[in-house]
Amino acid sequence: MPSADIPHDPANALRLPSELIDVENLRIPDAAAWPLTLDDLLHRASTDALVVLHRGRIVIERYANGMALATPHILMSVSKSLVGLLVGVLIADGKINSDILVTSVLPELEDTAYVGAKIWHLLDMRTGVAFTED
Repeated sequence: MPSADIPHDPANALRLPSELIDVENLRIPDAAAWPLTLDDLLHRASTDALVVLHRGRIVIERYANGMALATPHILMSVSKSLVGLLVGVLIADGKINSDILVTSVLPELEDTAYVGAKIWHLLDMRTGVAFTED
């Protein structure tokens, strides 16, 4: 898959304060109503890393599958989450309407499978565009 390293200077990166909370007793019901630990859930979801911020502080930080704080990682799902949050703010502020066509915002997509898709289709991941990570 084509990718690019995004360089950064760790010396100039904002270090977030950390106040990790104890989640060892946290239980999450699965579809069969079996309680899972957070780590069980992350393993089942094939999650490599999870960082939860609350009021500007890291409260949960987990890494798996050989990942660590400084391990480079493909940002597909992170990008979707951040874009979804930003578009949600724009919708809430009345700056964008989720019912408009994607091509009215990005006309360069006119000759692609996104013709006829609306912003909310993208946010719900329901455009019907076939994609394979392979």
